[in-house]
Amino acid sequence: MTDASRSAIINAKPIGHGLDAFRDPARLLPLASVIFNPGASPDQVVSEVLQDHALDLILALQALPASRSLSSDDDGKNFFGDLSRLNQAINAEIPMDEVEDNLTIDHPVVFNALFGKISELREMTAAVLQNCKVGESPLFREDVGWIEWPERCEEAAVLQFLRQHIGRFLRSADECGFRPAKRRRCLATPNRPIPGSISKRKLDIGIAYDASDELGEGAQHDWSHILVLGELKSNPREDKHSSTWLDLVRYAREVLSTKMT
Repeated sequence: MTDASRSAIINAKPIGHGLDAFRDPARLLPLASVIFNPGASPDQVVSEVLQDHALDLILALQALPASRSLSSDDDGKNFFGDLSRLNQAINAEIPMDEVEDNLTIDHPVVFNALFGKISELREMTAAVLQNCKVGESPLFREDVGWIEWPERCEEAAVLQFLRQHIGRFLRSADECGFRPAKRRRCLATPNRPIPGSISKRKLDIGIAYDASDELGEGAQHDWSHILVLGELKSNPREDKHSSTWLDLVRYAREVLSTKMT
């Protein structure tokens, strides 16, 4: 790609305010270095904070439309792919002996450990699923699956599907007499940082609660409200990649850091 071609793409798809969310936290880096881990050595603190900040920059650059149109400086498909490889390289610098050795995917007992003590959980899920199968326009059919699942699995369509259906599930559970003590709501704001962390982190999809029962569409929420967190990947290879798992670890760390125990 020539310099003129690059310039044309950048002019057609300018950065604009696309890096504002990354730029603002940069001013707080010296303070963040103190707060992030006051018991660690100075070198370790600086390394961890800068590493998180570098990953945030990569994610911000990947969100720019031009990143998918600019050609790769290597042998990749585009600049977006180059950034993905850089993300992987930076993640490789994380102390893997403390993370990967204890990182287990699809653990056989995790469901019972996390949800086994929830009263009437199986009865509630069975009732909600049955409601999804009945009526003139059922949401689920055994021979098809979820009727309205987006065929191309594009992010916006998947988020809309999950937001609508999780809302329907919650209403159905309420109708069956299983209303939770605290209001639940699906959060689908992948471009909006969640308050409460030093580096601005964005969650693709999640389920949150609010004790005041006021967690509406425009309500403010932070990591302490998150009950279930998720990361969307349209490519199965990315879904199995260690960087995705580590992203979920970071999100879980943000949630757990808000808890007293």
